Amino acid sequence: MTTTDFLTIVLPIIDKAALAILVVAHVGFFALEWFWLATWAGRFRTKLGFKAPQDEVAIVGKNQAFSNLILAAGIAFGWILRTSSREYGNAVLLFFLVSIGIAGLVGVGSIRGDKKPFFLLQTLPAVVGILAVIFEPKA
Repeated sequence: MTTTDFLTIVLPIIDKAALAILVVAHVGFFALEWFWLATWAGRFRTKLGFKAPQDEVAIVGKNQAFSNLILAAGIAFGWILRTSSREYGNAVLLFFLVSIGIAGLVGVGSIRGDKKPFFLLQTLPAVVGILAVIFEPKA
């Protein structure tokens, strides 16, 4: 496989897969944090590293949930916008991909428990998406 084949055939597939993973993951994070964290915060708050009362954990969880929903919507918007304007769609995608990548790094650096989910579901797909957008062949 030549470099041209990779850029024209494989890279668009990787790009779409990374974007799909990010949208699905952030909608899933929203659902978990909005519904699950609010109802089960008392039981699992110590596993998550929180020492605050259950009500405060639920409020923080809803705030995080809404932030994740905005990130998912931004990726979806950039993906859709790219169909009519590649330049503007890529600009929107890069903004949200960089935001997600930074958020993933913050998560990796601040969570006391298992850091792999933050890296595998957030940071890694964001970095792959950024590289795919930057190196995509010009139409």
